[in-house]
Amino acid sequence: MDNNLIELKNDSLKLEVNPAKGGLITKFYSIKDDFDIIKEVKNDNLSGMFPLIPYSNRIRGGNFVYWGIKRNVPKNHPELNDPIHGDAWLKEWKIEEKGENYVIMSYEHDGKNGFPFSYSVRKKLTLKNSRLSIDISIKNTGSLPMPCGVGIHPYFKKDGKVLLKFKNKTIWADETSLNKQVPYKTDASYNFENGKELPNEDFDICFGGFDGHAEIIWLDKDFSLSIDAHEDFNHIVLFSPKDSDFFCLEPVTNATDAFNLASKGITGTGIQTIEPEEILESKIELRINIKK
Repeated sequence: MDNNLIELKNDSLKLEVNPAKGGLITKFYSIKDDFDIIKEVKNDNLSGMFPLIPYSNRIRGGNFVYWGIKRNVPKNHPELNDPIHGDAWLKEWKIEEKGENYVIMSYEHDGKNGFPFSYSVRKKLTLKNSRLSIDISIKNTGSLPMPCGVGIHPYFKKDGKVLLKFKNKTIWADETSLNKQVPYKTDASYNFENGKELPNEDFDICFGGFDGHAEIIWLDKDFSLSIDAHEDFNHIVLFSPKDSDFFCLEPVTNATDAFNLASKGITGTGIQTIEPEEILESKIELRINIKK
C-alpha cells in the first residue's frame, strides 16, 4: 500500500484514503463479496471517490455574479476550460483524528486563489457494519455571505449489467441544448424510478427532483449498493462514457452552473447561502445490501 494512504477496516468493508490528494477515497472494497465498489485508483484520474466542495460540476465561463459583484474563478483542470468541482478535491487535507474504522480530516481555503470566498471543511469517514458514512461540515470563515454546494463524485465499477434506481422529476439541459437555463420534465427514457439498466452510451446528465435515495444493482452479483443523502441533496448526476469500465452516480446539492443560473433568478438550482461563521452540515451513507 502507498505510504500516503491510510486504511480503515471492519469485518465487512475496507477503505483506503489519500489525504494528500483531496481526501480521495482510493479503494472501497466489500470483503464478504470480494468486490471493489469503486474503480480503484492506480494511474488513472477517472477513479476513486472525492468530495465536491464548495460546488458540484462547472462554473461556465469561470465567473458568476453574487451580491451584484462579478466573481472570477480560475480554471482548475488542464483539460477543461471551466472551473469544476470546487477546490477541496485538488488540495491536501489534514488528518485530525483516526481510529480503526474512522478518520476525521480537514481542509482550509483562504479565498485568495480558486473559489473567491474563504471557508473550512471537516469530513468524517466512518465504517459501521456494511455501511460507509460520510459527514461533511463547511464553515464560512469570511466576513461575507458565501454561496455553496456540496456532493461526492464516486467512480463506481462497471462490472456486467448494472441496474440503477432513483427518483427524479426534471433534467437540467446539457451543453447541446438551445435552452440551458430551465430544467424540463423527465421523460420516460430517463425515468429511473422503477429501475433502468445503465445504458451503454455517452451519458452526462444532471437530474433535479432527487429525493436523496438511490440504488445500484449489479445484476450478476449477490448484493446491491444503496445511497442515502441528506435532504439538501435535491440533484443527482449520472456520468457514464460509452464502453467505459466505470460510471458515476453523484448525489449533489446543486445543479450544473448553479451560481450563474441563480444569479439570473432561476429557482431550484440548489445553491445555499452560508452566513459568516455559519456551518453547513451534510451526510451521505453508502450501504451494501444482500439481495433477497
